[in-house]
Amino acid sequence: MHSTVELLAQSPCAKVTRCEGGHFHLTVGPVTVCMEPDVFRAVALTMRDAAARLEASQAPQVRA
Repeated sequence: MHSTVELLAQSPCAKVTRCEGGHFHLTVGPVTVCMEPDVFRAVALTMRDAAARLEASQAPQVRA
């Protein structure tokens, strides 16, 4: 039996898929983490917040 996997996003270093069971699979290099949908959403929001904070900390400082 072969399961269906939906590719949701992919980059050179990571990919996100969803299996027919509804779980999300985050693959980074050789590591894959399988998550329930609510956990995946929470992790995605956490990563978004971290990326925004990193961007803000690297933004050029404007002097008034």
